[in-house]
Amino acid sequence: MQKIEILTVVAIVITILTSGYGYSDASASHGNDTASCENDGLYDGKNNPFSQELYGMCGDTYYDAYIEGCMSVGGNTRDVCESATDAD
Repeated sequence: MQKIEILTVVAIVITILTSGYGYSDASASHGNDTASCENDGLYDGKNNPFSQELYGMCGDTYYDAYIEGCMSVGGNTRDVCESATDAD
């Protein structure tokens, strides 16, 4: 019984580590095409921290989409969303 439990835990960990939680890896991603940059920005604005790496690749397309995605989350203001883009 313990062997099955260990294998289940290992399978779950592998799934989590390889899934990336739906977040695209910027270095292996889209080659900075506008649609992908916009999609990444919208998704990140709703679900993830601002990516300096994607911003470096995509520029204002990513930034503007990030702000739009962030503001679509209830209670977020433009000021809140813009402050989320500040580098630490």
